[in-house]
Amino acid sequence: MVALDVERIPGRKLIRYDLPTGIRLCLAEYEPGVICERRTCPDGQFWLILQGGWRLTDEHSSNFQDGPLSFRYFRPHEKNRRIVGYSGAKLIGMQVLNRRLTELGLADCERVTDLQIATRTIAQLARELQLNDTHTAANIDILCHRVVRLLTHSESRSATQEKWIAEVREYLNANVSRNVTMKELSCQVNIHPVYLGATFAKVEGCTVGEYLRRMRLQQAARELTETQEDIGQIGVNAGFYDHAHFNRIFRAYLGMPPKEFRRLATHGPTLV
Repeated sequence: MVALDVERIPGRKLIRYDLPTGIRLCLAEYEPGVICERRTCPDGQFWLILQGGWRLTDEHSSNFQDGPLSFRYFRPHEKNRRIVGYSGAKLIGMQVLNRRLTELGLADCERVTDLQIATRTIAQLARELQLNDTHTAANIDILCHRVVRLLTHSESRSATQEKWIAEVREYLNANVSRNVTMKELSCQVNIHPVYLGATFAKVEGCTVGEYLRRMRLQQAARELTETQEDIGQIGVNAGFYDHAHFNRIFRAYLGMPPKEFRRLATHGPTLV
């Protein structure tokens, strides 16, 4: 078993586990409306929202609304402002010392290469904290380093690419439950479908289809953690064919079925 440090400060509660390799695992619970200002933190941070969410403003004044299954990597010294939503937020994350990132040659990286692997691995860390048995320490070390090794540099992009890629994301987000085709997207932004698909994948780190699937899973995760709706109906609402299809995709993406995620996000691991 691993020894966990518990800290309670106004508006939030934290469980921490420090690895000897310069990595800290952290489970955080935020009360509704808490404002988090990140100014000069020297270390890199990975966060996966399990329940609730926040509104994020980054150093470029871009705004993002993050809910369950949203994954973020914050670079060392990156500034941002997070306002926790009305239902609070529960997150599992990692803090990696800048010294350790420098040793690995990853200090100036800006994103992860595969969001699905990163999300699944961070979720497995939450399960390990809940189990906390004789294998937990070794498993946490392996999983944390698996996430860190996913770091890479962002692809450069022109202002024009930035604009139409943002338009594609916006269109996909507005049509999560529909089967949006490349031809349809191409007409929306007036970009050839082959070039659109290749450029989107290079910049976003996932294909259009993978992005749409992730958005559906995030919508489903929000319903799983905020409502008591039937799991099969939640999957259909998010755009999956039926309960079996939803269960298969969710398990493949997160390494656990929707029922287990609902229990993990709403009941455990928890702070006592």
